[in-house]
Amino acid sequence: KIAFWDFRGATITVEEHKSMSTTVEKISSNKVKLSFDIDAAKFDEAMGKAYIKVRGQIAIPGFRKGHAPRKMIENMYGEGVFYDEAFELIFDEVYGPAIDENKLEVVDRPQVDIQQIGTGKNLQFTCEVFVKPDVTLGEYKGVEVKREHTLVTEDEVNAEIDREDDMDSSADASDPSKK
Repeated sequence: KIAFWDFRGATITVEEHKSMSTTVEKISSNKVKLSFDIDAAKFDEAMGKAYIKVRGQIAIPGFRKGHAPRKMIENMYGEGVFYDEAFELIFDEVYGPAIDENKLEVVDRPQVDIQQIGTGKNLQFTCEVFVKPDVTLGEYKGVEVKREHTLVTEDEVNAEIDREDDMDSSADASDPSKK
């Protein structure tokens, strides 16, 4: 059995990896767009995990907190009540491995755009993320830089020393702890 490493340090088997597809599109020298298509069964599984995680925070009349059936919660608050948590679970599983597989050096948080979400539907979303830019160095060997020399006279040095002494003495006068 072949397995991949995922963002949380767990492993994803080949079967789980086949339940999603990822495409990478280079937008500019420092921006990449990742498109994800997650199988509907995988998203439904994440919805079940989201229900278990969130149900303790939802109060339904006639049920103890955390003991209301999933369908009852969905009927009362709508199916979308679990979307955020389910998406977070899926995102954590697919984003890290996609970055690793494509050897991207990400420098910022991704900007996520969800195209399709829902029970029985494939989860489709895109992430635009900034990466380290492609840099090609020009010819820099042999470039000469003119060094400028500044001459400082003894009078200028003495004037600067006197100015610093004046600043110190005025600070001492205003500080009562130094009297």
